[in-house]
Amino acid sequence: MLLISTIAALFAILATWMLLAAVCLGLGSCHLLVLRKNSPTLADFFATFWIGLVTLLALLQFWHFFAPIDLVAHTTLLTRGVFGFLTILPALLRAVGNTPHRPFLYSALAFLILAIWLANRGTGPNADYDAGLYHIAAVKWTRLYAIVPGLANLHLR
Repeated sequence: MLLISTIAALFAILATWMLLAAVCLGLGSCHLLVLRKNSPTLADFFATFWIGLVTLLALLQFWHFFAPIDLVAHTTLLTRGVFGFLTILPALLRAVGNTPHRPFLYSALAFLILAIWLANRGTGPNADYDAGLYHIAAVKWTRLYAIVPGLANLHLR
């Protein structure tokens, strides 16, 4: 039973990472439209992912000035990201199809092994000392309240 729950947790973590990657690709897809790339390469999609991650973090920080990071924020950004991803999916599949298969296969296999190992590490206990001091409380505060100006100045460190 423990093995089944561990495997289910690994798949849940990997599925969450895949959804986050799709959202980042979708949010970063605007730069492909600005550059007017007719046939983007995998390197263009690599840049698209990072631009999407920066966009996601910037939008979440702006959102947090006015509202908590709650289900509304998640749904709004998830919907925009998934729609953006669906618009670039055909170009992404063409770019994957145009790459040499053997190096791509080895890279994808190495990435998959690394992702499974990291997901396995993520299912372990939280042994970070600072998590109990303030990390978990900071995440809970962010989820429940909008940002409070000057709040960081209240901490003693």
